[in-house]
Amino acid sequence: MSQGNSQRSPSEKKVAPCAYSVKDAAEAYAISRSTLYVLLKDGKIRDRKVGGRRVILKSDLDALVGLEG
Repeated sequence: MSQGNSQRSPSEKKVAPCAYSVKDAAEAYAISRSTLYVLLKDGKIRDRKVGGRRVILKSDLDALVGLEG
């Protein structure tokens, strides 16, 4: 595909993440990283380890902000 072509082929569709790093979760949900760490510490949100990396599921973040019932 040429650089000037703004259309994406089906294989290049952007996929929404199902999990975020702490940094990316804070950016996506417009909260500070320190606030996110407090929520994790208080047990209001849960993280998981994938390899050596801490991730937070999108569904957990959505539930926190009331986007899921």
